Amino acid sequence: MNIIQLVRDYGPVGGMEGYVWNVTRAMAEMGHSVIVICNQNHCDENSENIEIYEFHGKLKKPRWLQAVLFSNRCSEKIDEIRKLDTEKKWTIFSHERTSCHDFATFHGPPFATTREKPFWEKLSLRHFMNVRLEQNQVCWSETCTVIPVSVHIKSMLEKFYTDEGIQLTDPIVPGVDPQGLAKIEKAEGDNKVIGFVGKEWKRKGLIFALDVFQELSKTCSELEFWIIGADEKAIFSLVEPYKKSLNIKTWGYVENRLALFNQLDLLIHPAKAEPFGMIITEALTAGVPVLISDNCGAKSEVTQGRGKVMSLNDDLENWSATAAKLLKEGNTGDPYARNWNVVAQEYLKLAE
Repeated sequence: MNIIQLVRDYGPVGGMEGYVWNVTRAMAEMGHSVIVICNQNHCDENSENIEIYEFHGKLKKPRWLQAVLFSNRCSEKIDEIRKLDTEKKWTIFSHERTSCHDFATFHGPPFATTREKPFWEKLSLRHFMNVRLEQNQVCWSETCTVIPVSVHIKSMLEKFYTDEGIQLTDPIVPGVDPQGLAKIEKAEGDNKVIGFVGKEWKRKGLIFALDVFQELSKTCSELEFWIIGADEKAIFSLVEPYKKSLNIKTWGYVENRLALFNQLDLLIHPAKAEPFGMIITEALTAGVPVLISDNCGAKSEVTQGRGKVMSLNDDLENWSATAAKLLKEGNTGDPYARNWNVVAQEYLKLAE
């Protein structure tokens, strides 16, 4: 199969970018020919089955203008590629707001959610252009298919684009590289470690997680709470009062967070909003139980025995009691295994 991937930044430099990078490499390893059209390539690696077209240079702001320029450049480049071999058929997967693709993947909430905002918040050129760009993305062609990466995103697309009659697939959730994620067995008597992971700590629910840990510590001793990924200076004033009576460790940015991941006994992720949540499936791959909010797209992966999905409207006592139960029982569910080859195969099956 001949495949074109459209993404502004190519390489493992973010959640969405890493998703595209991993899927592309998996497709190439299967023997498929892949062209990546991007504004900037962040990889030094070479592959005989991957060809990269890079536009270079920073795109102008605002972001909607960046999207327009990138879409126009992609359309021009695809026309050039097709003229080189008019007999060759290309399948085009886009991860941006373009209007020249066969499949459009949504890695986050649709902009259409702004329909629920007051009208005065929609009186701007920015809002008008983003609405038009997204409508082109999902409806530019009668044969265009939309791929959400989580059940959370799919439900939003169904809510806001039902009348447009878009072709919507089941979610294709991210894969996990299992390397380095084997759970470390602790000696009896070692402290139990609850982990919170996230650079965007406000959105991911650090304050609520600390309150749950404080409540849990009233009945459970020998506990540690690790905060991984959050800027230590930014959270200093928040965490210091808790440190006076609780065993809390802040790690800041950790390049290889997976080295810490497999030392956890529980991951807590009470996010206010989380399109998917890669750290959740990474924890499951390591055999770590998870306690997450129902705002996380990865809730679909938390099946029986793997953890618990709760509402932020539930009180602290319920969250604390559930955390205590998960610490005691551990992850008793089926092993979680979803590599990037599986993800790539799901994409290829859609294109058959």
